[in-house]
Amino acid sequence: MATKLSATELDIILAGTTPVVARLRGQSQIGPIVFVRVSDPVGSGFVDSLARPGGNITGFINIESSLGGKWLELLRDAAPRVSRVGFLYNKAVAPGGGAYYLEPFNAAAKSLGIDGVPLEVPTAAAIEPTLTKFSEAGGNGIVTDSDAFITVNRERIIAVTNRLLMPATYVTSTFTRAGGLISYGADTEQQWLAAAGYVDRILRGEKRGTLPVQQPAKFVLTINMKTAKAIGLDVPVFFQQRDAEVLGQSA
Repeated sequence: MATKLSATELDIILAGTTPVVARLRGQSQIGPIVFVRVSDPVGSGFVDSLARPGGNITGFINIESSLGGKWLELLRDAAPRVSRVGFLYNKAVAPGGGAYYLEPFNAAAKSLGIDGVPLEVPTAAAIEPTLTKFSEAGGNGIVTDSDAFITVNRERIIAVTNRLLMPATYVTSTFTRAGGLISYGADTEQQWLAAAGYVDRILRGEKRGTLPVQQPAKFVLTINMKTAKAIGLDVPVFFQQRDAEVLGQSA
């Protein structure tokens, strides 16, 4: 598709996720790109800096690296008994090959006295055996990366973690609405709307290289109480009283 687009006279492209932008960027004839849901545009080589991107790419970061630790902290707050937590990611598409979020995850695990374990899943077929083996080895919690592989395979990941009765945190409410326990991440709907504004400004003549890459302005915490009940988790009252969207509360 990227090759086909490069042969088409387009004024601008709105693109989502790091792998997609990387493919488009590799086509020499592609015009300006506005991105959404890219975690590390500087590390990925898309822009020179967040303040002054340069080149023909700019857009909106969906999340920052420190949330690798925040996800673990939220999991510990919701499920205080977790002691061995896996970080699930796909090295081929994860920012920094997984290191972008894995490093703050490991730092938080050390601080909290939790055994943090990297769990690389190279293919969709590897998801179930990897999670099952981890559970059998004493794993009792999961934090997932924000990469596109995890998003595409969310239903399989959620089904397996719930079957294994492992509480897990995810990056957007797309996961909790599909049955995941907890999600915490940027308000992606707001970012897509803001991206439309950037598209308009570029089409009106502003230089894309001078439009700064925007960081998330709002984060959303969601918990699925129906899932908590299904996996036998008694979520502490203080966690339920946070500023969060609560799903399945009457179940």
